[in-house]
Amino acid sequence: NTTCITNPCPVFDEVAFNGGFEVEGFGGPTDAFGWNRGASGGPSSLAERDGTSPRNGAFAMRLVAQGGTAIGGNAVISQNSIGDAGFASLEGGTTVRATFSAKYTLGPGAVGFYALRVLNASGGIVAQAPLGVVTAGTNGQYQTFHTQTVNVPPFGAPPNDVYAAFIELNVAAGAFPESLGEAFIDDVSIQGTFSGAVVGCDTIDFNNNGVFPED
Repeated sequence: NTTCITNPCPVFDEVAFNGGFEVEGFGGPTDAFGWNRGASGGPSSLAERDGTSPRNGAFAMRLVAQGGTAIGGNAVISQNSIGDAGFASLEGGTTVRATFSAKYTLGPGAVGFYALRVLNASGGIVAQAPLGVVTAGTNGQYQTFHTQTVNVPPFGAPPNDVYAAFIELNVAAGAFPESLGEAFIDDVSIQGTFSGAVVGCDTIDFNNNGVFPED
């Protein structure tokens, strides 16, 4: 056998569902299908599907965190690739990585966070990327953010026989009313490999036309 050296292998799967937030959820036009959202703190805090400032398509998610007297503000969206998106398990022994586009406006005491984790069937964290921290605004422009690559552990005995990708993106504000942070999030993508998918190959597509020679 020969060694795979050109596309289309290895082939990664798209593990995030509705990453452009174009599909409306059951909660109405401010809800994105497949995503959890929450907000707390001052009265302006919110996490909503929004059509005023998408990077691509018609929608993005808008996160606003406002602090209050002696209480911080927080706005967050998250997705579990199995529990929320309905996808298959990640393949053990592979890798997973996330990217997204965002524009941040961060006032005093406000900060953005993003996290990518691998969870087992019990919801336990078995691997994770370092927490991403955004401390400065993006001057009204979208920028692309990446997590580090996370190694999915090999399969083992239950509950480590099923693995989900979990992504969380949020904006937090300080514990004072003048603290306010805002983010528009779009184009969330998680690249990984589903269980049972072809992880590699053993032939060469010499001209990248999808036709492989006989061994």
